[in-house]
Amino acid sequence: MTKNRTILALFGMSFLLLIISAITGYTGLPQDASGPLVFRFDPAAGEIGLLGGVGTFFAVLGIVMLLALVNFVLALEMYGRKEFLSYVIAAATLVMAFFFFIATSTITSIN
Repeated sequence: MTKNRTILALFGMSFLLLIISAITGYTGLPQDASGPLVFRFDPAAGEIGLLGGVGTFFAVLGIVMLLALVNFVLALEMYGRKEFLSYVIAAATLVMAFFFFIATSTITSIN
């Protein structure tokens, strides 16, 4: 799999998006760990739907990064037997990273 540029490019873009999400979250969110963080805002009702902390955001980021790493190892192991499944895992990891980047951008813009 290390010679397959398509799978490596998909995982590379996934990890790049996760790094950009981490930088966006670190620079755009409040730095005090004690204050509440708005995770979901309902603009129609004008009320906050879900509160959390900065630690919660970075815990979710860590879980997403660990999931991407596990997917990379899984795709590496599956490549010899089912090459197509490795492509699916790599593409799904990129989609997951993209969705997390959108969530990071939204949370940063709300706060």
